[in-house]
Amino acid sequence: MKLESKCKNCGKYIEFTENVSDRAELSLEKGESIELFCKECSTKSCYHPNNINAKKNRVISIIGFLIFIIGTILIYHFIGEFYLEHKEQFESKKNFSSFGRILGAFAIPFIIYQLIENIQMRKIRRFNSYKIKD
Repeated sequence: MKLESKCKNCGKYIEFTENVSDRAELSLEKGESIELFCKECSTKSCYHPNNINAKKNRVISIIGFLIFIIGTILIYHFIGEFYLEHKEQFESKKNFSSFGRILGAFAIPFIIYQLIENIQMRKIRRFNSYKIKD
């Protein structure tokens, strides 16, 4: 998970990555005082886990978007081949069921992308909503 805290000296955000689900787990792994280094002003400061927030990881969003794009292209390719092989069947039937199937197939990559985004947002909300009692 991508975490950040504001530098006590210059006010810029310090970003780092940890594999934790909430502040309690972060506190267990790193202790009550987490030492972070600011690259902007070159200072080290200690931060309480309550002063650290989770933020959206752009890498995960990009991976989800790439899955959406590649999945859409692959499905479009396979549906195009299927349509060309069975063109007369598509043209002879005057119903919208084949159109619905095609539209449903394009929804699959979108649903996967949305699942990835929702999981990431749930993790961020969980981390940011839990505070450690002093």
